[in-house]
Parts: sequence; structure tokens; C-alpha cells
Amino acid sequence: MQKRNAPAIHEDDQTFEANDTAMASDGQVSNIDPDHLAELHASAISDDVIRASGIYTAYTRDELPEPLRWIADRDDTLPALVFPMEEAGCGVTWQVKPQPGSLVDEKGRPRKYICPKKDGSNISPSFIERRPITSATRRVLVVEGTKQALAAMTWTGDETAVYCIPGIQTWMGGEDGPNPAFSRLKEKSVYIIPDADAGSNRAVYDGAQALGEHCKAWGASPVRFVRMPGHGSQGLDDVLATVDDDERSEMLELWIRQAQGKPASKMPKRAGKKQRSNTDETRNDSRPKLYADLPPETLWDRAWEAIESKHAGVTLFRQDSRPVMISRRDGQAVLVPVDRATGRRLAAAAFDLVRETNDSTTVVAPMDKDIDVIFSPVYTDSLPPLHSVTRSPLVTETGEIITRSGYHKGTGVYVDLDDSLTGISVPDKPSAQDVENAKVLLEDVLYDFPWVTPADRTRALGALLTPLARPMLTTAPMHVISAVRRSSGKGLLTDVFHLIATGETAAVQDLPGTETEMRKVIASKLFAGAATLFLDECSSGVDSKALSALLTAESYTDRILGESRMISVQNNLCVYAAGNNLAVDGDLARRVVPILLDPKCSRPESRSGFRHPHLRRYVREHRRELLAAALTLIRAWAVAGRPSPRVAGPFGSFEGWYHVVGGTLEHVGYADLTTDLEEIRARYNASEQENAEHLAWLYAVMGDGDFRAFDAECRITDSSDYVPLPEGLVSLDEASARRLGRVYSRLQGAWIGGYCLESAGVKHHTKLFHVVCEDDQGGDPGSGPGPDNSVPPEPSSPATPEPSDADSVDTLVFDLETGSAKELLVTDDPGFIRLAAYSINGAEPVATTDIAGELLPLIERAGVVVGHNIIQYDLAALQRLYGLNAEALVKSDRVHDTIVMARLAAGGAKNLKYDLNAVASRYGVGGKLLKDGKTVLDVLAEQFGGLDKIPTDHPDYVKYALQDVRANTAIYNKLLPETIDAVGKEYLQREHEKTYALSVVEAKGIRVDTDKVEAFLAEEEQTKSTIRQWLVDTVSMPDEGTSPWASAAGKQAIADYLSRFGAEVPRTEKGGISISGEAMQGLAEQHAGTPEVVELATRMQTLLQSSTPAATVKKYLHGDRVYPSIKPSQNTGRLSTKKPRLNTFGSRSKRLIRQREMILPDSADEVLISVDLSQIDARCMAAGSGDANYAELFAPGRDAHAEMAVRVFGDASRRSEAKALGHAANYGMGPKSFADHADISVVEARSQLDLLHREFPKLESFKERLRKSAKTRGWVSTGFGRRVAVVRDRTYTRAPAAYGQGTARDVFLEGVLNLPEEVLEMVRIFVHDEIVLSVPRERAEEIKQCVLEAFESVQLPAADGMSIPVLADAAGPGENWSECK
Repeated sequence: MQKRNAPAIHEDDQTFEANDTAMASDGQVSNIDPDHLAELHASAISDDVIRASGIYTAYTRDELPEPLRWIADRDDTLPALVFPMEEAGCGVTWQVKPQPGSLVDEKGRPRKYICPKKDGSNISPSFIERRPITSATRRVLVVEGTKQALAAMTWTGDETAVYCIPGIQTWMGGEDGPNPAFSRLKEKSVYIIPDADAGSNRAVYDGAQALGEHCKAWGASPVRFVRMPGHGSQGLDDVLATVDDDERSEMLELWIRQAQGKPASKMPKRAGKKQRSNTDETRNDSRPKLYADLPPETLWDRAWEAIESKHAGVTLFRQDSRPVMISRRDGQAVLVPVDRATGRRLAAAAFDLVRETNDSTTVVAPMDKDIDVIFSPVYTDSLPPLHSVTRSPLVTETGEIITRSGYHKGTGVYVDLDDSLTGISVPDKPSAQDVENAKVLLEDVLYDFPWVTPADRTRALGALLTPLARPMLTTAPMHVISAVRRSSGKGLLTDVFHLIATGETAAVQDLPGTETEMRKVIASKLFAGAATLFLDECSSGVDSKALSALLTAESYTDRILGESRMISVQNNLCVYAAGNNLAVDGDLARRVVPILLDPKCSRPESRSGFRHPHLRRYVREHRRELLAAALTLIRAWAVAGRPSPRVAGPFGSFEGWYHVVGGTLEHVGYADLTTDLEEIRARYNASEQENAEHLAWLYAVMGDGDFRAFDAECRITDSSDYVPLPEGLVSLDEASARRLGRVYSRLQGAWIGGYCLESAGVKHHTKLFHVVCEDDQGGDPGSGPGPDNSVPPEPSSPATPEPSDADSVDTLVFDLETGSAKELLVTDDPGFIRLAAYSINGAEPVATTDIAGELLPLIERAGVVVGHNIIQYDLAALQRLYGLNAEALVKSDRVHDTIVMARLAAGGAKNLKYDLNAVASRYGVGGKLLKDGKTVLDVLAEQFGGLDKIPTDHPDYVKYALQDVRANTAIYNKLLPETIDAVGKEYLQREHEKTYALSVVEAKGIRVDTDKVEAFLAEEEQTKSTIRQWLVDTVSMPDEGTSPWASAAGKQAIADYLSRFGAEVPRTEKGGISISGEAMQGLAEQHAGTPEVVELATRMQTLLQSSTPAATVKKYLHGDRVYPSIKPSQNTGRLSTKKPRLNTFGSRSKRLIRQREMILPDSADEVLISVDLSQIDARCMAAGSGDANYAELFAPGRDAHAEMAVRVFGDASRRSEAKALGHAANYGMGPKSFADHADISVVEARSQLDLLHREFPKLESFKERLRKSAKTRGWVSTGFGRRVAVVRDRTYTRAPAAYGQGTARDVFLEGVLNLPEEVLEMVRIFVHDEIVLSVPRERAEEIKQCVLEAFESVQLPAADGMSIPVLADAAGPGENWSECK
């Protein structure tokens, strides 16, 4: 059976990582859209089956199957999900699932799946072979539905063949009849799995029954029907998805065992032509009966009593005097007005109106005139008022959080929570840790946005909290999201707000062009009870009196669309607007909270390396946690006494909003909501800037004297220079005294840009004015820009002033431009370093070619030297070629390497990149200089024929170097506080020392036996050549290509050859021919008595295992040495050794141990020794958990696996089982994963895990704490305080693994730092937890002991006073690495 979720386990019992060993089976699927992948996962389909079935996403027309490319010609159909499939006995066909609702049939019904029409060479799917029948097959499942069949494949093994019928009738095959391949079912046990509605839908029942008869006609016996415990039209995938992952196989097996002879226990009745829907309004006898011959007033009164009793406060409410009801649309509550049709439905659900005659009694519908009266204000004014609908828990004025769906009388808000929020929990009295956890979650979701300043992030948090707090507020400002260019994340940020508050992305409304249209938009939102209004494409500016009035109004009155009457509704709307360099004019400017974004790059859409590359999907999947986090902050503020912000804010009509939202943010640690707010408002208020410039001009030409509007008109007319006109006047022709007088009267008394226009009385019936300047009068500076600085400067990265003297070098940021990086560790030419750029104390960078005379003295004087990857590259180059003492710099805490810092701050997250450009993009600062999509450096290298050929004075070369330093400076200013916050100063320094140790090992390189390299390559070639010739001669394989056995023709030749001896070729999950080593081994075992089959299988295994890592070693040879790159690039920080990839040698297989013969000591006078940490992951878990029982297993002199066997099983002979159980102990496997790993049943796995948990309860509790921490923060801390990122939906196994492996990595490198400098210089290789050294022959034992002591002296971080030793094993000496066993 497929190992769906089992981790990759290394043979040495040490490694859980999937990065440098085998990929875990739940690894990424690269050719499928994340939303499509999530859909398949939600249908209980594993990644293995997705890959094996070839499912992919088509984003373009050409990516669709040729017969179905017409789909792309319709609107909004892409991206589409493509299911390749094999029609049994016929060939390849497909099903395509376009975007939901994008295609409809002739009756307007949505078409969910599209397949080719049967025509010409096209095959229409009817009987799909998913897992074919083989000699190992013991039963066949015939499953209705495409995804249902894939789910069946996921949770059954190879002994179960799986066939799919796309629909319950499609197996009939149309005009040509059913597929003849049904003959394959002869003498097979067949289990038909229809959808759950086989018990309620006669058509489904009949289709399944007919399918069963057809299978019997082809000789299938027995034929049974699997009845799932689903409801409605649920399929197998839907029902399996409700079952825990660890129990799905077992549950499916149970349903199959319980299969019956009929599709359902009872045959459903045939539907009538007008079958009634099963709704709440189904008639019953308990409803009151009203008689149509009652007097009208009596009828109306009694009808209203029945309707009010049935619906009021449940589904029926009022807006002002208008009756409205809550209806369900797409599963959500929506507010709709009660018209005649709706009123008739409500009445029919509340009472029966009976008309009696002499011959009959009939239930009739109320007449229109009766409905009009019943739902008139005379009656409906008694209904409870409904102001809005919220899709998040309700926050009341007291700070109480309502988490129940339904109408809340106190606020008039209808709460509509979807199923994912059922039981959402918010602490009643949040602790400091609760608040911190909530902040971490919310900051994490906002992490990737390019904020201009930290205050913009705070204002974004305020925008996120506003919809949640809105029911307790009378008014709220508009949040304006402004960016300097497109693709900066404006729409994405708004979607984040909306997804958290409502569960849906924002409904985009383009900015209306007129005030009338704006009023219509506002009214439609408020009358529909909407929570938010999002105005997009506002780059032309926003200046709307209707919008301005809305923001400060507690209620809103307008005409109902299509009617003459007016209604007034409470204003519960939250308004957002987005645009590029968005200007907000007039009174509206003081009613907005700006949020500024600037990615600081020319092509924001090309940014990568995000913490959450698919943020919308992430927020959807984690909405519950994010919503609870936001509500936790509000609740914490409420129980603290609802404190007001300490700083008064410029919010005027929004003091209530500032008290709640600003108070919440300040209470939990965000005190910068108002930072630069007035300046930003002024900067983006075009009309205020125009007025400020005009007042400055008036002051300049009128002085402080009195003047009339007519005097201003004359000065404007007579001026030959530029005259800035005030708001509303476009040309000089419009600057009449009359219009100027109106403008001046409006501006009178307001301080704008440092000026105030005041009244100077009236003379000759004409109003006089004069201008006051704050510099002269000491007036209030107001909120606008002044005449000499009309636009405040843009925020920039923090910078230190230039040094006042030549010796003041506090911070030096530098970068080298060199020749090819592959020459770094072999060149002795100082000219390898061609150019340097540096910045002192944040000043503008400069470039130099004088490395010895200019750069080195600065480095030696600098308080802190900063650069990206400088420890392993720039400082290493300067040390090698100019004698710089890099070790002294690092060990004196004078080096800050931003690549080290970036990894520490991000917890080493694997989905992020850490090159300078990626980090710059992530932190919203300008990255590398680009040209035509390439870096300028790459362009120049191509132009001049190599990095070492670029003229050092080339302007673009210099600009490129300077920009790298600018970017690094900006990154450093952002990274430093974040990294210190993440790990602390002490650990940051320790990590730099560890990185320096890696650079020392890199610089030494590894000596290689080149003769052995060539011998291994020749051996590989000889093996392949011999077996290839045998395959050509014996198997009749085509002699074409480099690997003919891997071609389709080659595989078919193998299948044909095997069939001659009665053997069936192994198959993949998809049904293709498999020639893997595992398949060949199984083939040989299955046909051990057939020598021809055994010989083929044995030769194929030898062929597949003949590849040698010698090829990659040869590729990177410099003479007889290789210089691998050593980086802590695994997710847990463990080391990867690449170029060549020496981690390949970490496998303990006999074949790869032999390959180690090519690795030699430095000279004939030296030998190799190795030291390997023993069970270090498990020891770290034991120490961290403080579990005394578990710790006893690792006492000196004890065999941990045997000890566990005794404790858990009471039998030391079950050591191998205990070893497997040890992996589960460390990594928290569930029963299913452990069963797959240990090759035992799920029942036995669960039993063993229960024993484990009972024996080691504190270990289990520790793992659970790690999971919760990872779920909340997205990372866990190692025992040494370093963060390790954990994917939140994979915390069950990965959180414990992150702690165990992450702490083990820290222990390993702490041991390396304990080595004397002399011994560190002897280290040549790091692989997993093993260290290999080249040492003088006569000192081998001495140095081996020294290394053992260095590692074993490391103290494991432990809980509850636990003390667990670090143990290591030593091997060697050897003349080559293979002898270090």
C-alpha cells in the first residue's frame, strides 16, 4: 500500500529530513494550482495518487487537451483542473473541470465536468481503468465519480483494482453501447460504489442496479453494492474526507465488507413531475388554519399574528418601516426585502388559508391585496430592527463576544457563522501569552506586505479590527490603501481584511463617476445589510460629498431603488478604498486612515520568496485562528477596562473608533497608529496642497495687509508668473472676484500649510481678508505642507549621520564584485576581487578598486562589518587573498551577515529564498539592479565574456555594486531588530561563529582519488553497456537512446518478454509499466521458480544501481580536490553539502559505502577518521520533554532500542520493532503513518502507540505543546532558542521533528565550536550528524578522542533538571572514507 504520509527515514536512525534524502510522500505537487490541490486533498486524495494519475492545472488554452481547447474560448473558465484517464481497452481521454459556474448547458444549469465527444479519434469516458486488474487482484471496485475513484485508489492497496464510471448512467456508452472491456470482470469479485443518493434518488438506484446486472452478464461474481453512511448526493470522497486520516483505510474496508446485494435497503419512489422540495415550509397539521371568508380586518390581524409568531426575530425583521427577511444564498445569510412573492411564502409557512364550499375544502394562497396590507408598516413596525449581517463573531459595546449564529437583539445585527467557526473560542480573560500568540499570528499574515513604515502595518491591523468592532461604533473612518505602483498588494491586503472578517474576498466596486452613482452604491450596500464597501481603481482621486457624509453619519437615508419612498438605516458600513498614489480631497481627507505600500522595485509582480506565496488560500484555511486572534486583542482591551490611547488622535468624528481600535492596538503594544498621520493626509490631499500653495502666494503678494477678493483677482490678472490657484479653480479665467470670495470664505479660519486666511471685517459692503503666517504670528501650524516644503519627505530606511572624522566607522556595509565564484577557494590572484562598494554609517555608498589601501583599513576600524553572505564569501576572499583576520572579526562580535540573520529571523523556512534580491523583496526594499529581466551583472558578463572581463570603471558595473550596498543597508536596518527579537544577541553571535567554522572547512577542500573516480565511471559504463546489449539481444529491446530501458518501447519490450514466461510486468499506480528496483525485486520473488524472469529482474536491479556519484565529483574537480559548498539550508538548519553533493554518501548502503573509496586524506602521511553522534535526535527529545522514563533509555552503556522493547513490549528480543517505535516517539506519527513505516496493521500500530504514550506521558505532552506552539506561531524554538519554521497544517509530525532535529543540529555545531582551532582545520566533511577529518597518521587516536570529548561535552538543553549525555561513535583510521566504519 502507498505510504501516503510516512516521513522519509534514514537508515542510520538519525535523519527525518526529506531534503537531502528521499522526498516524503506528502511533498509538493508542482504542476497543479494550490486551490486545485486543496480541493483534491479535501476529497481525501493523496499526493501520490495525484502524481500517479497525471492530474494537472491548465492555465492556458494550449495546456488543455486538444479536443477540449474550446473551453478556453469561453469567459472565466481557466485555470481548469485536468484529469487524464485511460478508457479501458481504448486509449487516453480526459475530463476537465473548468472554473465553477463558467459553463452552463442549454437549460442554464452549470456544467461541472467536460469530456470529449465520441467522434473520430476522440474517446468519451465511460469505463475508466484507474488501477488495472493484475494477477494480484482479489477484488474490483467500480466507483461512481472521478474524484471518488481517486479517493478509492488512495485508501486501498494493490490487491484492489479500481475502475471509474464518471456518472451513474455513462457506463452505458451511448449509441455504441457499453465498453467491451467489462469482460475483464469475469470471475472477479466486484463492488459497485454509487453516490449516497442511491437510497433517495430512483434514477441513481436504477443506474447502479443496471450496472450490477451488466457486470454479472460479463461473468463477475459476486457483484455487491457498497452503501456509504453519507447523505444527499455525497460521494465516496466526501464521506472519506469526514473520517480521520488514520482510519480511512480501515473504514473503507469495513464498508466493503458490509456490501449488500442491492444499491439501497429500499428502492426509492419515482419522483413526480412536480416533486415538492424538502424545506422548512413543508406543510404540517400543526399550522393554524384561517378561513378565507373572515372579515378582512380579522383575517389580516390573525394572519399577522401567525407570521409574527413563526418568523419574527428568526427570519423576519424590519429596516426602518420596510420588512426584510434573512434568506440563504450559496449557504450564506443574505438580507432581502419582502415583496409579494416573498410575503406569500412567509404566509404559507405560517398558516393555511382555507376556502370552504359545499363540496370541498381547499387551501388557497392569500390575495395580493391581503399580502400588501399584512406586510405594511401598520403591522411590520412591531418587528425587531435589523441593521446588518456579520459573518464573524459579534463584539458588543461591553466587549462581550457572541459566537452563536442568529439575531442579536442588543445590536440589531444578524450573526451568520459558517461551519468552520462552530465552537470558535476566545479567552474570556486573555493572558499576556494569549495576546502575544495572537499578535504573532496576525503579524505573520501581514508579513509579506511592503509597508512604507511600521506605522502602516499598525494601521493595517486597525483596518482588520474595524469590521469586528463596527457594531459597537457609531462611525468609522475610511481606510485608504495607497501604493506607488501596480501589483504592490493593495487588492490582496483588502482581501485579507475581508477574508478574516467575512470568509469571502472583497466584492470590488469601481469608483463611481458621479455623486448620484455614489449614493446608489452606498444605499445598495446599506440596504442589503452589507458589512463592507471596497472602492477600487481610485488612482484618479476620491472627492465625494456623499461618501464624506456617510463616514460621519450614524444613519443613512435614501430612496429605495425603484420606489418613491425613503427609508433610514443605521450605518454599520466599513469603507475601504485602494489606488496608486491615491489622492483624497476636500473634507474627505480628514476622514481617512491611510495605509501606504511601496515594494521599492520596478516590477513588483516579479517579487518572490514570500512567507505565504498563496496568501488568500492561507487565510481561508486559517480563518478560524486568525479571527480568534483578532478577537483576542479586542477582548484583552475590554477586560483591561477599555483604556483610551494615551496620545490624542486627529480623528474628529471618529473618537469612538479611535477609543476602541486605537485603544486596543496601544493596549497590546502598537502605539504608532497616529505616527505621521497628519503629514500623510496632507501629502495625499491634492486640494489642500493647492490651497496651501495659494495661501503662500497670497501671503507673498499681499503681505500681512487686508485685501478684497477683487484685489486678488487683479494680482492674478496682472501677474506674468505662475500663480497657484485654490481648490476648485482650474484656469485663470475662472479666478473672478466672485468665485475667489466664495473660496476664501470657505477657507476662512483654517490653518493650511502654515498659513491661515482670516476675516478682516467688511468695508463698503465688501468682505476683507488677510493672511497670517505661523512663523510671524506663532499660530497653529495646522496639518498641511508649507510653502517651502509642500510635500513632506518620503519615509526612508534609518540612517546614521556621516562620521565627523576619519576614525568614526561605527557600521560598515560592503560588498565585493569578483570573478567567477567557483574560483574563490582555488585562486591566489588578488585581482580576483575586482571592485568593492561600501557605505559608512548609512551614508550613500561609494565604490573603489583600492582593496588594500581603502577597504581593508575601514574593515579593521569598523565597529560592525555588515554584508550578505560575507562570512563564507567576501571575508573568506579577503582572508585568502589579502590576509584579513576574519576569525578575529567574527569572534569579537564585529560581523553581522544578513544571510545568517535572514535565516534566523525566518526560522529557515524552506519556501523562502535567502539571496540578497529575495530578502530585499521580502522586506520591501529595492533589490539588485536589473535590465531586461536579468541582473545588470549577468548582462555585463555576457557582453564582455565573463565576470573577470567587465571593465571596473564601467558605469553600470559601478551602479550595480552601489545598489547592492544600498539594498543591504536597508535590509540590515530591518533585519537587526527582528533577528535579535527572534533569537537574542548571544545566539546571533554564536551562529556567526558557527558559520565561520563552516567557511574554514570549505576553504580546505577534499582530496579525491581521481583514478578511483575514473574507475567507478568506467565500471558504471561497462555495467550499463553489458546489460544493455543483453537486453537488446535477449529481450528484443530497441537499441536507441541513452537509456532505452526507460523508453516506452523499452518498457513494452520487457512486458512482452515477461509474458512469454507467464509473468505480468509490474505496474505503477497509474497503470504504467514499472521498472523500479523495488518492482524488479518483487518480480524476482514472485517468480523465483522461473530463471528467465529472475535473470531479467536481477540484471535490471544491477543496471539501476550502477549509477555512481563519481560523475558529480568529477564535475567539480580542481586538480585532485573538490571544494563543496556547506550551507545550513535544510529547514531545521542541518547542513547541506553541495557542488558536489556529498550528502549522497550519507546512505549506509553497501554500494554507497564502497563509493566512499574515492575520498582520501590530504596526503600519504595522513589518514581519515570520522565521528558520528549517536541517536542525537531522540536524546534531544528526551531532554526537552523532561520525561524521566524516556531519559533512562539513554543512560551510558544502555541499548536504547532494547530498553524500549523491554519497557513497551516486555521483551528485549523485539528490538527491531522498538527501533521503529522510537521514530514514532520522536516525530509523533499517527497509527496509519506508523503502520506504513513499521509494516504492521493499523490496529497493531495503534496498540503500540498507546503503550508508548502510557509509558512516556511527559514525552507525549511535550510533543503536544510543540504542536500547539507551531500552530500558533508557525515555528518552534530549539532547545538553544533558534526558531525552526513549521508549516501550520503539518504540525503533527513536523513540530516534534523540528525540535528534535533542530536541537540536534545545534548540538552538532556546538560540538564543532568546541574543537581546538588546530583540529577544526583538519575537518573535511560534514554529512548528517557525521564529521570526517584528515589527521596525521600518528595522532589519529589522540585527535579522535579530542573530537569525541568536544561533542560529548555539549550540554543538552533539558527540562526539570534532566541530564542526558551526548554520545558519539568514532571510526577509523582509514586510508579512505570507506574504511571509516
